[in-house]
Amino acid sequence: GWIYALDNGGFETMYRNVVQYALGYIFLEENYNKIDDIVNAAIKRNEKEAAKGLVNGVYNYGDFREKIKQIDKPALILAGKLDPLTTPRAIKEAHKVWNKSKFHVFEKSGHSVNIESYEEYNQIVHSFIKENS
Repeated sequence: GWIYALDNGGFETMYRNVVQYALGYIFLEENYNKIDDIVNAAIKRNEKEAAKGLVNGVYNYGDFREKIKQIDKPALILAGKLDPLTTPRAIKEAHKVWNKSKFHVFEKSGHSVNIESYEEYNQIVHSFIKENS
């Protein structure tokens, strides 16, 4: 897991593993030659212990569904069909329990829908804001 990577391979190992999910496949296909620069910038910006705290927080958060049921505000829940981290199936669980939510899957995107499908993303977000203003 991520903690093992941080403890044994350091930031570089972790960021090289995470970058494909965080930035998305389409971005990486078009910018593959920039991966080293992206990883090196991330290493300079962050500290190992802070990253471990973030990872532990995510793993220890638990089941969010009961917390979501208490929220009485509209939400736009987005998922990339090709996202291996937060799959549409997992995200749809939030939609099922959030009474005032709208759910949308981006067919050609991974984890970074705002980068990989930016035109569709902008249209969906603007429409949601108009509907809920």
